[in-house]
Amino acid sequence: MKRTPFFLGAHDLILDPKNRLSIPTQIRKGFDPADEGSLVVTLKDAVPWLYTLGHFRRLVKRQLAPGLMPSELQKKFTYLTLSLGAEVDCDAQGRVVLPESILNRANLGREITLVGVNDHIELFSRARWIELREKVIAQSEVLEAWAQECLRPPAQENQISQQTKN
Repeated sequence: MKRTPFFLGAHDLILDPKNRLSIPTQIRKGFDPADEGSLVVTLKDAVPWLYTLGHFRRLVKRQLAPGLMPSELQKKFTYLTLSLGAEVDCDAQGRVVLPESILNRANLGREITLVGVNDHIELFSRARWIELREKVIAQSEVLEAWAQECLRPPAQENQISQQTKN
């Protein structure tokens, strides 16, 4: 069974003049060896997201129901997800070349922060990441409350709703 990758942490990096980005060793350890360093880079709200190739394929297959006649929304989702993406390979030094088309849409600049986000990696301009990080930190109490609510076991929810009814 294929394992789901897991990435965390924020890493400040520099995109070199050839659009190469050095993926930190800590992040590369999360790659599935079967993928041989192949990644898929795609865009979500002008933010490049990188997935290991095998994991991306599994996600796409799960999201796109098979059928001879896909719906218009399914076709558009496929176009959005796959046509804006590209397969990139890590070289022996752990670098990937990011496609110019993705870099242009993302407006990253040369100072980049690579952020591990569970099963994928996101790339931000350093300034944008600092701004986003500060906004998230400012909302930490709300986010912690939300997380506690999400993590509450269903049995505990039933007990609470029983207690509030009584």
